[in-house]
Amino acid sequence: MKEETGYTSFRKPIFLGEFMVNPAIQNNKVKTYLILGAYKAYGQDVDDTEELTVRLCDFDNFENQILSNKIKTQLFTVTAYLMAKNFILENPYEKS
Repeated sequence: MKEETGYTSFRKPIFLGEFMVNPAIQNNKVKTYLILGAYKAYGQDVDDTEELTVRLCDFDNFENQILSNKIKTQLFTVTAYLMAKNFILENPYEKS
């Protein structure tokens, strides 16, 4: 996370789960983690062949932005959001 985004956290990543990206034609999986308490501490340090833009979104409004098509995203982003939302709803003490 630090290299690609410049963000870090004092808290351990929370493993939310994994799922197939496109099981009809691919066998790769996406592993999803939730990072709570992340903050920007460094600049990005990406490889010459990488292009990465960090965009901050209000988590509480993220679902509305997906549904209104303000955030155009792949299915795995929506799945990761729902996994994080469910974790936070089931563990409200973890969010702060």
